[in-house]
Amino acid sequence: MTPETLAPTPYALYDLVAPAATAEGRGLPSPPGLVAARARFAAAAAAYQAGRYAAAADGFLAVARELARGPAPLAAARSAAYHDAACALVLADGPAAARAALDPLLAEDPECAAALREFLAALPG
Repeated sequence: MTPETLAPTPYALYDLVAPAATAEGRGLPSPPGLVAARARFAAAAAAYQAGRYAAAADGFLAVARELARGPAPLAAARSAAYHDAACALVLADGPAAARAALDPLLAEDPECAAALREFLAALPG
């Protein structure tokens, strides 16, 4: 085996999600800030695909922070951003950096705490 075969490879990213319909089946308008968040999320994903993992992690975390100020239904979108930030952080700086970035979010974003615990448990090492 060569060092290249042991090098980490990019993880599959989640996509930014938004509520699609009400309980009655009618479509919802896009929540405020979602259009801008989608653009920033796409830029972070492009940085990730280009191997700029630290920049990608910063972008995904910025999207999550912005969406935390929005309405509650955007918890799934924040969870996707946290997942993708964790993937990028592992590749940029290792699992310890991902843990250090995600641990404080357990208290800061209790609505996403279960997803964050799942991401933390799945980190390598």
